[in-house]
Amino acid sequence: MVEDFVASFGHTALGTRLKRSGMAMQAVAQKWLQAQGCELPSAQMPVLAALHLHGAQSTGELAQMLVIAQPGVSRMIDQMEKSGWVVSSPTDADRRVRRITLSDGVDGPDQRHRDVPCWSC
Repeated sequence: MVEDFVASFGHTALGTRLKRSGMAMQAVAQKWLQAQGCELPSAQMPVLAALHLHGAQSTGELAQMLVIAQPGVSRMIDQMEKSGWVVSSPTDADRRVRRITLSDGVDGPDQRHRDVPCWSC
């Protein structure tokens, strides 16, 4: 067995060890979602749930709400838009700001993706 080099640093590597734990939990969540028939990556589930519960949001609002860096949210939104989960459009007030909404058929448990696990939360 290979020695865990980072573990030997104890508390000084706490951030790295927490990140590893988070990645392991994300992998378990992804397997569970796939077993439920949901093709959405588990990392994108909070975006879907936030839009479902709070309605249309800007990329910046989603970043603040989910405590994720805005570039990361922008990448997720781009992927989700390509997959048909969300729609992104510029706002009337500032065309640089993107307003994100759930795409048609994703807005709620009676729609296209009613089996998405977050609807039962």
